Amino acid sequence: MMLRGLLRVLPVALVAALVATSVAAGVRSAKPKPIGAVVAVGGSKKLSGNGVRLGKGARLRLGEHLVMGAGLSATLRLTKPAGAGENDLVDLSPAKGAKLDVKVSRSGATITVAISPV
Repeated sequence: MMLRGLLRVLPVALVAALVATSVAAGVRSAKPKPIGAVVAVGGSKKLSGNGVRLGKGARLRLGEHLVMGAGLSATLRLTKPAGAGENDLVDLSPAKGAKLDVKVSRSGATITVAISPV
């Protein structure tokens, strides 16, 4: 009797395990898309993204929040991925008291963002 009950529960447990692994695999593949890199950073202050200091060659991801310090000059090279829609590629904000000039240019699919102090 107990064996029959166990045989009925076993297929349900296997299906639940398959669903759990497929959901976990889907979560891992849902990372933000890479959109570009930091080409150059200069000045006395820092450029940080999501709380981490970024330097030349740092990879940027879709929707990343970038904070620019006073006196910062930087160049970002970005490419809008398919399916990004109207979403902002990155969120740029100055650190407290920083005044920055941001210039955006486009050449084909490449977007160049030049940041310089005012």
